[in-house]
Amino acid sequence: MRTLPELLFATAEKHPEVRALFDPHAKPIVEMTYAQLLQSVKAFGAGLLKEGLVPGDHIALFADNQPRWFISDLAIVGIGAVDVPRGSDTATAEFEFILEHSGAVAAILHNRKLFDRLAGTAAFQKLKFVVLMDDSEGVQQADGQRIFRFSDVLEKGTEHEEDFVSATKQVTPDTLATIVYTSGTTGSPKGVMLTHGNLMTQPLNVDISITPDPGDILLSILPSWHAYERAVEYYGLRYGTTLTYSDKKYIRDDLLKLCPHLLPCVPRIWESVYKGIHTKLKSAPEKKQRLFKFFTQAGYRYVRARRTAFGFTLDKKPVSAARRMAAYAEMMSLLPVFKVGDKLVFSKLRQVTGGRLRAAITGGGNLAPYLDDFFELAGIPILNGYGLTETSPVLTVRTLNRNVRGTVGQTIANTEISIRSDNRQVVADGETGEIWARGPQIMRGYYKNPEATSKVMVEDGWFITGDIGYITPAGDLVIS
Repeated sequence: MRTLPELLFATAEKHPEVRALFDPHAKPIVEMTYAQLLQSVKAFGAGLLKEGLVPGDHIALFADNQPRWFISDLAIVGIGAVDVPRGSDTATAEFEFILEHSGAVAAILHNRKLFDRLAGTAAFQKLKFVVLMDDSEGVQQADGQRIFRFSDVLEKGTEHEEDFVSATKQVTPDTLATIVYTSGTTGSPKGVMLTHGNLMTQPLNVDISITPDPGDILLSILPSWHAYERAVEYYGLRYGTTLTYSDKKYIRDDLLKLCPHLLPCVPRIWESVYKGIHTKLKSAPEKKQRLFKFFTQAGYRYVRARRTAFGFTLDKKPVSAARRMAAYAEMMSLLPVFKVGDKLVFSKLRQVTGGRLRAAITGGGNLAPYLDDFFELAGIPILNGYGLTETSPVLTVRTLNRNVRGTVGQTIANTEISIRSDNRQVVADGETGEIWARGPQIMRGYYKNPEATSKVMVEDGWFITGDIGYITPAGDLVIS
């Protein structure tokens, strides 16, 4: 598997009857097997070809999480075209810039409301055609611009699915798949060009020490257009998981009702869970509060001793054998109390995630130490990772076998991290400096912006992240 369509075909062939997509909040509820997902992608991709889209064309994909986003993405990149994604909450001026700068020839929009926002802009009026995901009818079109319902494009392509299959055979790892624009908080947004080869590094090289089972619930709550959520969805696609759609307003109930196995998220979700637990505790009987306090205090001592005993600490120098032995002795002395606390207290905390969470992968910022401590104590496996849109995005991630709190883990396969000084010299482990990265996930460059590209992509394939950190003696990356 070298390209995204090859990944889709392989999974659909291996797990045709496994549920691929599930949106319990849609009206009506959406459920789709991998066989049905493949059929929809082929039909939609063929429909786009019938409307004149050709390999290499850029098409705006302005929409939020939903099954039709995933179908659109796989259909666009499957025919060798390039999608330009963005969420519907983006400012109108930024939409205009992205449409103009990317040279998009068409757009797929979340709904009629977004269409009405963009319809009067000059860049939008240049589009050859527009597809509305919500199947809105009676939309006023600009001169010469065609407006289609999503279902119309699907229907049009149903009889021509072989056109899609033929187009996928021309896609290679070097084929440009997407242009993802940065936020533009420090100037105009920059368009990050990612190829099929870049994007495929994520499902092929990310290893968190477990292999998801077909049908495992992978909860989708982050914006699909973000490189992180997108990489997670491709990772789930590889293993035949069930991509299940939620939202911040549903998340607490969905954790209990859907009982996910995999949860890609950001630190603020765990901040919310932590606050919720402690707010509830304040109204509990005093005896219960004292019990909680006793077992958590003893538990913190236990898990910190365990980290030292097994070498999962942030020490900038190797831990001595004597210190590890002392920590092991302390850990064993606290083990009976910890086991009782786990039965009486911590096991109940795990129920807030549904009780069958295999891993929660978090990115987009450091996890606060108090959160790392608390959820390790509770036995909720949170794996912090690091990367950028320009790196597709994952560079490093903690694993279940090496979950060193306070770090963002070690590099994924075929990836290098180097820490450099101000004069670009490599520094020793434990010394802080600028983080450089090298690997097959590094972007092709910024679209139509060679000057910005040359500033971050330097000699020998290295990419300058602009972030500061250090590498521990054991090889774990810490972001400063």
